[in-house]
Amino acid sequence: MKKSIFFTIVILAVVSMLNSCTTPPMEAAQEAYDYDAIIPKIFAVDGPTQTAASGLAPVRYVTSTRRGGSTLTWTVTGHGATITAVEGDAFAIDILFDQSDVDVDDVQVTCVETTMGGVSSDPFVVLVDLKKFKPMSFDQFLGDWSFVETVDGEEVATGTVTITDGGGGTLKLPAVDGIPTLMSHIFLGWGESFQAGHGNDGAVYITPNLASGAVAINGQYWGQTLPGPYDYWIHGDGNWEGINQTMTLSYGIDWDDSYSDSWTASVMVLTKL
Repeated sequence: MKKSIFFTIVILAVVSMLNSCTTPPMEAAQEAYDYDAIIPKIFAVDGPTQTAASGLAPVRYVTSTRRGGSTLTWTVTGHGATITAVEGDAFAIDILFDQSDVDVDDVQVTCVETTMGGVSSDPFVVLVDLKKFKPMSFDQFLGDWSFVETVDGEEVATGTVTITDGGGGTLKLPAVDGIPTLMSHIFLGWGESFQAGHGNDGAVYITPNLASGAVAINGQYWGQTLPGPYDYWIHGDGNWEGINQTMTLSYGIDWDDSYSDSWTASVMVLTKL
């Protein structure tokens, strides 16, 4: 019995020594991995291909590459810009393009991946068109504007409108005698006018982003018309630029608050008087 116990102890000791000399599987795999054999490639970069050269609002670019141990190098060619790392995401960057008084086309945003083994990928290039930009204060949006409205490139309405402060950082495009500024030709053709006490009463509220040059027509209950009664909603977007003090809005009629219709997609270009 004692001899058996002795041999058991000896065997366990030998096994223990062998285990202590064996590299754990995870470490062994890492040691055996040949980083020089990786051929890096960036397949996509997500980010805007058109934006304002505002010098105020950065835009974000993100690569789909998620290779552990790799580093990414970003550059901008063709226009001045400031590149800032995104905290918590090594695969994204924010780019602040310098302000420009003229449009700048085909600015190159380039990303290169370099593996832990020092091998670099071919550059992945995103071409970006920068739109001219000059800041405008909120008060500069208030007052009289001329407008031209088109559907499929065909002019359907022209006129002037007085834009007022809609509250909460919004601008109000009014309805006059129940006829809205936007898509007036539709409601005149139908013989309908918005009545008071329902939604916006035919007015439309837009929100300019003073830093980016964007405009949002957030989904809103436009109001109810007579004869009918019929209910309408509206949503859309757009942009503005302060050099010529113009705004461009895109929108359509919605039949409910799902905002899935945009019937008779229209564009209005407004110019400050």
